[in-house]
Amino acid sequence: TRLRVFNLANNWIGGEIPDMRRARSLRTFELATNWINGTLPAWLGDLPRLERINLGGNAGGNEGHEGELGIRGELPASLGRLRRLRELNVETNAITGEVPELCLGSSGGGGPDDDGGGGGGGDRRPSQLVMLNLRQNRLEGGDLASRPSRCTALTPVAVSHNRLSGPVPVSASGENLGRLQAAGNRFSSGLPPEMFLLPYLSSVDASSNELTGALPLNITLLTYMNNLWLSGNRLSGEIPPEVFYLTQLSRAYQDSNRFTGALPTAVGLAYGLSELVLSRNAKLAGDLPDQLAELPFQRRVDARGTALSCADDPAALEAAAAAAAQE
Repeated sequence: TRLRVFNLANNWIGGEIPDMRRARSLRTFELATNWINGTLPAWLGDLPRLERINLGGNAGGNEGHEGELGIRGELPASLGRLRRLRELNVETNAITGEVPELCLGSSGGGGPDDDGGGGGGGDRRPSQLVMLNLRQNRLEGGDLASRPSRCTALTPVAVSHNRLSGPVPVSASGENLGRLQAAGNRFSSGLPPEMFLLPYLSSVDASSNELTGALPLNITLLTYMNNLWLSGNRLSGEIPPEVFYLTQLSRAYQDSNRFTGALPTAVGLAYGLSELVLSRNAKLAGDLPDQLAELPFQRRVDARGTALSCADDPAALEAAAAAAAQE
């Protein structure tokens, strides 16, 4: 068949994924936001011209039916044969197992009629994938950061709300990474040093993990950083002034950690800062710097559950009151 686009997204279609293995010219395959269930078929890897797979949202918004709805099973290793694949979206399903060799490591050889030919030694050439969305599934595994990457062109990567562990997998994403969503997993250790070598990284959400340690000083290398969510971890130590050397930083969520000390006056250098959330860091203490009030885009500062204060020094207040009484 010469069918190139199959798009039935945003309907009320149920049942399993229809058999499309004869659609050898297919480039776009979309069944997102339906009621599709069953497993991902291995024959998807035999469609050599496939560039876009969007099967996301087939378990979304179906409260009370967890485990009954959505695509289940593992991501088939055969997807690694799709050398033209640029977008893969399977978010909000019930997919289990580990992240396959689609991006990380060899693909296990070429498929039939693939332009690169077959082979049994594994394909080490870079993947064409630029968007990977695996969020809200049941994926597991803890070696993503240590596996060699074929996906050097990835810009957004979303693996939030799975059961992944180990270090935050920035090294598995390629140097073009712009946005990383890794919240709600079991990632541990500190922020990986490879993260600060990504020149285009502008948004990181690593909240609700098990990250530990201090914020590194070389965070200043992330010159395009706009959104930094680190809530709900075990990060500790003082918040370094270097965080606020990021002039494009707009949102900084550092709540529910173990930070200590005072908020540095360098916060006034974060010209674009609009939201600063520090709540539930019980050992943050001292006065909120006056420079916060001078930030032109500031609209939210949340210091609940800390010992930070915006009140004047009590001794200074008493002195002012005494001076006023003598006049």
